[in-house]
Amino acid sequence: MGRVYKAESRHEAVSLALSSGLSRENDMRVVRARRFQVTINSTHSHALEPNLLGQEDFSATTVNQKGTADITYILTREG
Repeated sequence: MGRVYKAESRHEAVSLALSSGLSRENDMRVVRARRFQVTINSTHSHALEPNLLGQEDFSATTVNQKGTADITYILTREG
């Protein structure tokens, strides 16, 4: 005898085989959440540098004198 699961929408008990068949017919797949991967080592012994651009006056006297960057990691299928 197979396992019996409860269908949420109709509140009917269905077998694992029926549930699998319905999922396959409707092209439904299980997407499992990945575990969060730490990418930054915040326990290093390097000295922290002062934020020189965090001052109130952000103006520059010439072009390309100051700049910023964003290193946000975006998860893609390619990795």
